Amino acid sequence: MHGEDYVCLGFLFGRKARVAYLSDVSRILPRTEHAISKSGTATGQGQLDLLILETNRLHGAAGDGRSCHLTLSQSLDAVKRIRPKRALLIGMNHEFEHHRENQLLARWSCRERIPVQLAHDGLRVFIDL
Repeated sequence: MHGEDYVCLGFLFGRKARVAYLSDVSRILPRTEHAISKSGTATGQGQLDLLILETNRLHGAAGDGRSCHLTLSQSLDAVKRIRPKRALLIGMNHEFEHHRENQLLARWSCRERIPVQLAHDGLRVFIDL
């Protein structure tokens, strides 16, 4: 969802490897989250190899007038629930300092055992779909 009432499309693709791309979202509907999460793999499709997820804001609270986008904390909560093998965070605004936030994410990744990092312009990801 983008805000409270606008449905936003995401993409789930790949046969050999599963990739989900969710951009410009403020929340993930439960049925969508279940379909792409590790707990929703009973369909035989398996755990996501890569989750690409918007993280537009560093900080914020619901109802702050900018709630059409996920904060870093909200994105990390979603990553914990979905449990992909790896996650890239995209769409950051000017509040992010790339190196500082990636250091924070490296510590989070070690603790949660899910590799997460901020993506950047020109990043190339090789994955066998």
